[in-house]
Amino acid sequence: MAGLHCPRCDGTTLRTIDTRKAGGTIRRKRECHHCGAQFYTVEAIQHDEVAT
Repeated sequence: MAGLHCPRCDGTTLRTIDTRKAGGTIRRKRECHHCGAQFYTVEAIQHDEVAT
């Protein structure tokens, strides 16, 4: 999880509580180890074409 920070305390020790796929995205619920804040991140799924 390099680069992710808690929006409340700027902590970098996070854990993923839940992961769900929805269409072309992945939504992850995360929790900060330091302050306990919970928040969501959304990741876009990218499909690369493989040249043969």
